[in-house]
Amino acid sequence: MLYRLYGGKIAFDPDLLEPISKKQILKRMLNNLKIIYLRQNDLIKGLSIVDRLMVLDPASGEDITGSRVDLFAARMLQASAARDLERLSSSCAACRRRDAE
Repeated sequence: MLYRLYGGKIAFDPDLLEPISKKQILKRMLNNLKIIYLRQNDLIKGLSIVDRLMVLDPASGEDITGSRVDLFAARMLQASAARDLERLSSSCAACRRRDAE
């Protein structure tokens, strides 16, 4: 079926059939919603989705905090963007120190 649909341009990968967790499904759905809201230029809803992603997976901080900074900047919320940039900078510095040990 994959071959027929894509004319052999995409190879089958057995990893695509691996089960995923409910958390992974929710993360994927939230990311899809974020993309939809941002394409519609609905920055407030996009920001609320980014906040939910942060609650769902705090360990993905750099990616999510970068999204928050972009959204805050787009909404001209410089103080909030500055706080998130500072938090990101601190967490990156802590990661570098931890990795150096």
